[in-house]
This record gives sequence, structure tokens and C-alpha cells, in this order.
Amino acid sequence: MTNALDEQISNLMLDNIEKFIIEEYEDKYYNQVMILGIKLMLENTNNNNRQLILEDIPLCFSYNIHDFYCNDKNSKLWVLVNEGIVYGYIAVDIDEYEGILNGIYLDRLLRGSGLATEMLNKVKDFCKERNCKKIILEVPSYLPNGVKFYVNNGFEYSKSKMEYENTVKMLYYKYNI
Repeated sequence: MTNALDEQISNLMLDNIEKFIIEEYEDKYYNQVMILGIKLMLENTNNNNRQLILEDIPLCFSYNIHDFYCNDKNSKLWVLVNEGIVYGYIAVDIDEYEGILNGIYLDRLLRGSGLATEMLNKVKDFCKERNCKKIILEVPSYLPNGVKFYVNNGFEYSKSKMEYENTVKMLYYKYNI
């Protein structure tokens, strides 16, 4: 539930939507990206009435971000920036002919603006340029808006299974390129 201040801030952001740019990650964004990752973890646990568990950490944060995303041509992290402030990120790794979406986050005040789809299109283009046949991802079943987002962007349900000591049902989706 958003409050009146959130709504005002969201409207200001959306009025300036053209000022948001998606660019490749640079080390100057490290702290902001880490803070967004923490916000994501807290939102996912608070909004779903559950305790934070290790698996809530976005996969892209289990790596040395600089070495993995700046030095590896098969991995990429993009940030959504407006006037030097990071409002979102998306990360992908290439494994053979498969793109693996490792993390996506968009500030909740910008959701529904089309910016997450623009970020996802960066991943699709990156994977296509590297001759991937598909992009895969996993999303917890307790994030129905995430599931809806991926389905609306062409991803198809692949399978599900209980993960993390049978505490979380993970849904697997794929996008055929």
C-alpha cells in the first residue's frame, strides 16, 4: 500500500521518465546496487510475512560484482539511472547457449512504468547477440507480480519444485529466442 508521499514521488518520477537511462554497471554504482539488493530482500520478506533466509539474497550478489560483471564478456549487469541515482538493475549470465537471468529489481515507485520491460529487453538483446537459444529464470511462487511480469514479457512456465529445505516453491520460466 502506497501513501500520499509515495504517490507524489512516483508521479514526479514518471513525469521525467525520459531522464532514466539503462547503462552498463560501473564500480561507482556498487553501494547503490547493494542497497537495492537489500531493499529487494526486505520487500520480499515483509510483503510475504516470512523471515529472511539466505536464499533471499539475489543470485547476482553472490559474486564479486566487478570481476564477474565487468571482466566476463558472458555476464552483464545493467543499472537504471537518473541523475546519478540507481533505481534498478538487471543481471544475466550466459552458459553455453542459455541466458540465465540472475536478478532484476526496480524501485517500487517505478513499477508499471515500462522501465522493467526495457531492462529485460537489454537482456534479450544481449542473449540474442551471443546466440542463446533461450533465457531461463526462477521466481518464488510468493511473488505473483513477478510471475505476471515475466509471462507478459513472453516467458513460459517450465516447471516448479520445492527449494531451500522445502520452505519455498520456486517456479521456473523460459523465454525462447
